[in-house]
Amino acid sequence: CALTSIEIPEGVSKISVGTFFGCSKLKSITLCDNINTIDSYAFKNCSQLTSINLHDKITSISDEAFANCSSLSSVNLPSQLTSINTGVFSGCSNLSAISISTNVKSIGARAFYSCGFESLPSLPNNLQTIGDSAFAECKFSQLNLPSCMSSITLGESLFKNCKSLKTVVFSNSA
Repeated sequence: CALTSIEIPEGVSKISVGTFFGCSKLKSITLCDNINTIDSYAFKNCSQLTSINLHDKITSISDEAFANCSSLSSVNLPSQLTSINTGVFSGCSNLSAISISTNVKSIGARAFYSCGFESLPSLPNNLQTIGDSAFAECKFSQLNLPSCMSSITLGESLFKNCKSLKTVVFSNSA
């Protein structure tokens, strides 16, 4: 795939399974406002993807949609999103900043596995579950656990192999 950028035109409402899987030269994507669903593996292994604008009409991003997009450095998740599915950003080793909407209630297994986070992203207060290995192999040096952690079901190996982790700070109610 020789695409380096793409603009999805009006009239398209969904990016189907694996549409741009492995387009390793793709650097930027502009989605039209009609897009509401990004299916599994849609942009997986787009290793040079540096930016994507995920507008607020997107309500679903399926498993591993952006897995191994190793050049992606920041993402603003849509405000309508209620779950971050399995492995969505797994292997995004340069992803160091993400904005998680207050509407998100679950973070799936390996959602941010091996991302470049140096600190835990802000978690919404109404978050209910974080899946297995969701933040495993991230680059945290200090982990500040928010008070909402006391009401969340936590998966196994949540911070497994975070080799730079030196300090964990619990809030008073965590």
